Amino acid sequence: MLFNSLILLLLSNAITSRRDKSILYSRATITILLISAFIAYDNLYLLFLANGVGIFGGLFHVTATTYFFHIFIFLITSVILLLTSFYPRKV
Repeated sequence: MLFNSLILLLLSNAITSRRDKSILYSRATITILLISAFIAYDNLYLLFLANGVGIFGGLFHVTATTYFFHIFIFLITSVILLLTSFYPRKV
């Protein structure tokens, strides 16, 4: 969900040159990132991830630390987009 929606928003944002469309896309991306952070937090089960889960012979190794890192990245990205998702004030 996150990958598909972000690719769609990046492609549509690259095509348009109007500022108001870019702001709407940024707001939609903030919503997507916050929902993804909530889903990642909801799936966080610390007792199960204490030792970590490895798939494909350890290629993808998931621990509680990586889950917290993903949640942190989602929240920081949404805050950065929040700073640019409003109309500039005319002075």
